[in-house]
Amino acid sequence: MYLTERIAAVIGKQARLVLKADENSEKIIVYGAVGLLQIIGSILWTVIAGMIFGLVYEVLLFSIAVSVLRKYSGGAHASSPGRCIVVGVTVSTAVSLLIKHILCRQSFIFGVISAILCIFTASLITVKLAPVDSENKPIISPDMRSRLNHASRIVIGLFSIIIIVTLLSFKASGNLYFLKASYCIALAALWQSVTLIGFGIKVLNKVDHILKF
Repeated sequence: MYLTERIAAVIGKQARLVLKADENSEKIIVYGAVGLLQIIGSILWTVIAGMIFGLVYEVLLFSIAVSVLRKYSGGAHASSPGRCIVVGVTVSTAVSLLIKHILCRQSFIFGVISAILCIFTASLITVKLAPVDSENKPIISPDMRSRLNHASRIVIGLFSIIIIVTLLSFKASGNLYFLKASYCIALAALWQSVTLIGFGIKVLNKVDHILKF
């Protein structure tokens, strides 16, 4: 049992005693606690990594964008919460370093073309493949698949609008945070779409296998 599950189990038992709930209610509380603890842990380690490299804005925005799209599109998953956090923090930090030290130093035209290519590629992959389920969380209902695919398209559409607005805002104001935002969202969409294709899933599975040791 992982640490988060142990803590959640303790929370569930204590909540059951306080609320005088039944066993089913305890299981629901434990399930909710596990999810909440994983979110808190992921945010905490992401912020720590961002503070170390001076990239809090970038890593948080990238991570949030990935999480929003991932909720509906699915994709490759690590086999444990800990490995999921390691992969997520590593990717968000690497992408943020790329944005800050390389991409933001390029021309505005380069930024526009790069963002468009990223979101266009992500759109094609997401529309065709989403949602991609896993062995632990299979999607059996065709109706659910249709709704998740539709929701994924909406998220991609919103991302596209945000990218256009932030690029125009950067052009008008020269504020670098707008340009960083457009890159973060575009690359987040691209990265999440990569986890939907066979190659991306294989790579993440190998990384997950390595992290087990």
